[in-house]
Amino acid sequence: MKIPQLIDRGVPSLSFEVFPPKVESRFSSVRSAVEEIARLRPAFMSVTFGAGGGTSRYTLEIAQNIQALYGVPSLFHEQTRRRRKDPEQSFGHSGPVTPAGLWACTAPPPVCRQEILRYAGAAAGGKSPDPATLDLLESCLEEAWDKLTYQVCWRTLQISIDGDRCSLGLFQTESRDLARNLRGCTQAVLLAATVGVGIDRLIARYGRISPARSLMFQVIGTERVEALCYLFCSRLSAGTGLAQRPRFSPGYGDLPLALQSDIIRALDCPRKIGLCLNQSLLMSPSKSVTALVGLGGSAGDAPVPQSKCAGCAKINCTFREKP
Repeated sequence: MKIPQLIDRGVPSLSFEVFPPKVESRFSSVRSAVEEIARLRPAFMSVTFGAGGGTSRYTLEIAQNIQALYGVPSLFHEQTRRRRKDPEQSFGHSGPVTPAGLWACTAPPPVCRQEILRYAGAAAGGKSPDPATLDLLESCLEEAWDKLTYQVCWRTLQISIDGDRCSLGLFQTESRDLARNLRGCTQAVLLAATVGVGIDRLIARYGRISPARSLMFQVIGTERVEALCYLFCSRLSAGTGLAQRPRFSPGYGDLPLALQSDIIRALDCPRKIGLCLNQSLLMSPSKSVTALVGLGGSAGDAPVPQSKCAGCAKINCTFREKP
């Protein structure tokens, strides 16, 4: 629905205007404000071209984020660069723009303690964890809580599948399993998520003095980043109205792990969320995820996948979630 239609419905409408910050380091405060405003369910939100032009290059990104993640209609202000004679080269008309975004989750996703215990092997075979393990879990959660940061950067790609060849707009790859996962989709969201380096520091510190505590921080970090990905995908589904395929990461099936480097480069992860890749293709922070999520059809046709295990062919995996 277009903006004039939203305000011409015979009832009062509420809208907000967002100003990108003059200082790039204050960008996170804008994301937090947008999330709070979106909870008021305004008719729409507009984004200026930049406060004094300081960070105007983020105007379109913020507008797309508002609509895709929070389901609030958005528009952005356009400003023509006077030094350019061709109006087609003004902001917003410089060619196809790929929807992209950067999201800092200010409210942590709900904690699933059973999932943490499953990762730790403390709930295997239907057994109940002992009280000492439960106390350790609660103690570690309390220590880690204020050291976790929840960030996602993402980008929507137009895709095409030809046999096992997956053309993902920015790059191509051969993968039978990815092609099967994305078949029937016209778009895919490329995402990278992290819960920050704080949990890595706890893992390293206690690895020397308390291996059990270090292990618990390991599995807490794993559960936290998985919960972040699920929350992001849930919001994405609500924003796009499209059905989603199970999240698919490099290393799943026959998808090469080396694709990590293409994803991190395409999303500019080091600058946006501080996520880097070493020569062994290991990510830092370690509790991070890169993935592709196929989009196609109506969201009413298929719910957001509850588990990425549903799309994995490794049915004998020790950590496979039960249906």
